[in-house]
Amino acid sequence: IAQKPAKDIQIGDEIWSVSFDEYIDESQDGYKGYLYSKTLSNISMVKCMVQNIIPSTRTQTLYFNEDLGKRFSLTERMLMKRNDIYQYIPSGDVVVGDIYLARNENGTITEEEISSINIIDEDRTVYRFTVEPVDHLIAGGMVVHNYK
Repeated sequence: IAQKPAKDIQIGDEIWSVSFDEYIDESQDGYKGYLYSKTLSNISMVKCMVQNIIPSTRTQTLYFNEDLGKRFSLTERMLMKRNDIYQYIPSGDVVVGDIYLARNENGTITEEEISSINIIDEDRTVYRFTVEPVDHLIAGGMVVHNYK
């Protein structure tokens, strides 16, 4: 699976996702995009297939840790650890000091801290992906969630 910009991803492409024991399948469990857990057990990488892509235009985006590769809309749901609890937080509500799950070049998942947040005011196309079998995906090296 190659890394490529969101604008180049197509329906049917395989992308990396993350699974863990505490994962709740929204299609079976009535999941509403919430997770509050002190642990993430048995984290593993999973190949997922892109089922749908919805582009939209936003007037603001943000990026983390001085890395434009970690650029998102202000509403992207990020898997973060805050106050020792793993939870989904809209990217616009992430604060310096939050911890995110990062996929490293060797394919392992580690925790890294948000050290800076920058907002860019400009019109930009962003993409919402629906993937199966797991609704998490790796974007900008970070674990994000696109709820249905």
